[in-house]
Amino acid sequence: MALESNLKEAAADMLLTQATADALAGESAQARRNLANVIRFAGSKTEQAQAARVMALNGQPAEARRIMDRLVRENPSDTLLNAVDVPVVLAARQLGGGQAEQALRSLEAVKPYEFGIGAGFFPNYVRALAYLQLRKPHEAAAEFQAVLDHRGVAALETMLATSRLGLARAYAMQGDATQARASYQEFLTLWKDADPDIPLLKQAKAESAKLQ
Repeated sequence: MALESNLKEAAADMLLTQATADALAGESAQARRNLANVIRFAGSKTEQAQAARVMALNGQPAEARRIMDRLVRENPSDTLLNAVDVPVVLAARQLGGGQAEQALRSLEAVKPYEFGIGAGFFPNYVRALAYLQLRKPHEAAAEFQAVLDHRGVAALETMLATSRLGLARAYAMQGDATQARASYQEFLTLWKDADPDIPLLKQAKAESAKLQ
């Protein structure tokens, strides 16, 4: 409907929201299709940079890098692009390549902007995933909890739900079965009406069952 009314930016924004949810839920192929259309319709550098963030998380590091390199060339003095988007995309790419320590270093520069308009939940979420990859569950739990504590930044963001799952995984890694079970149950309750074949939901159910 948006495209029929020539509202390309609105369409890109809706597709970006869907692509982010797809990527977080493990629906990588669907996320790729939606992200391709985001880049096709998005006119603003903000939406393109946000698409690059999701691409990096979705296992598309080369595409994410190409977009960011172009945006930086075209906007060399854009503060939020260079201080937030560039290190966040780099960190997400490093995380996908198994370089969690490097990802944490890349995210240091973003700390002054966390939970702001440009950063949103992304820096803390990627940092939490990096700590999980490094098997540092206490640090991971703190970052996931920080996302949940700032839900007002974006109250409908899928990352809020997946942070509950991340928190459950961090507690399980700590050996705190009681807290882990409670967090898994919170996530599963939130997604009780979700399609049962969503990869992330299937993983969460399997992980939760092992704690029973």
